[in-house]
Order: sequence, then C-alpha cells, then structure tokens
Amino acid sequence: MKYLFFILFLGILILSSCMSPRDRMVLRITELEKKYGNLPQQDTNQVKEIINAYQNFAQRYPEDSMASEYLFRAAGACLNDKRLIQSLELYCFVENEYPNAYRAPFSLFSRAFIFENYIKDFNQADRLYLLFIKKYPQHEMKHDAEIAREYVGRSIREMLNDMTTKEMRDTVISLKPISSIGTLD
Repeated sequence: MKYLFFILFLGILILSSCMSPRDRMVLRITELEKKYGNLPQQDTNQVKEIINAYQNFAQRYPEDSMASEYLFRAAGACLNDKRLIQSLELYCFVENEYPNAYRAPFSLFSRAFIFENYIKDFNQADRLYLLFIKKYPQHEMKHDAEIAREYVGRSIREMLNDMTTKEMRDTVISLKPISSIGTLD
C-alpha cells in the first residue's frame, strides 16, 4: 500500500514538474474546489484560501479566458461568506474589466441582487436591474431582472398576494360568458 502511494505521489510530482505555472495554478484551484466545493461554506481560512487562489490567478494572468470566471467565483465565495463589500467589488471588477466576458452580465445582476436582498437598498437594486435590462436586452436573465424590478422591496407576503390577485384576474378574463357556453340539455 505504501508502495502504491509512493508511485502515485511520484507520478503527480513528475506531471506537475512538466506543467506550466498557469496550469499548476489551475490544477491547484481545481483541487481547492473539489476540497471545499465551488462556493465553500467552511471556515474563514478555507474561504480565504480559495478566494486568494482565484484572485492570484486573475492577477497573474489577467488576459486569460479563465480570469473573469475565477474572479466571478471569488465574488460568489465572498458573498457566501457574507463579505458583501468584497463581493460587490469583485462583481463590479468583472463587469468593468471584462465587459465582453460571459460572466459580465451575471456580475451586474448579482450586484443588484446583493443590494436588494442583503443591503436592502431597494433604490440602488432597482437602478441596477434597470441598467441590466438596458445593457443586456437579449440576455437570458432579462426577464428575471424585469420581475425583480416589479417586486423589489416588497415582502414575500405582498408578492404572493399580488401573484394570487393577478392569477385570479387572468383566470376571470379568460372565462367565457355563460351565454356563449350554450344550453344544457
């Protein structure tokens, strides 16, 4: 058994020595993600470790296609750890520094979500949702942003009452008058 672990360790050592520094960083991040999950809910040191790995990669390889992805993941890990300011900063950075990246629109939406659900600044959340709708009119999350704007700042009870009222109104509108049904024979 010891022999097997030695061979495995030697194999990993040989493979890692043949890897580029970038690939070693990606491998390290992958290991951390497997160890802690994509959005760790572990202790603060584990969260810091994975956030630092994401940020170090992006700082060292800012032009790499994974830089924006890793920064987006770092923002999510910060949010998960209730580091709201750091999360907002990272989402904003992704949106501004990588405007054509896949994660840029999601970063803007996430900022609005944080203002709405964590900070409770409903005016700022509404402005960000509106900005999202204007900036990304064809995005898959546009409808979500529109709905979020409709309900921003409202309690769950208010939303449910409104949804129930709308559903009932739509049902009544779709009903045909009794005279058009015909006679019962």
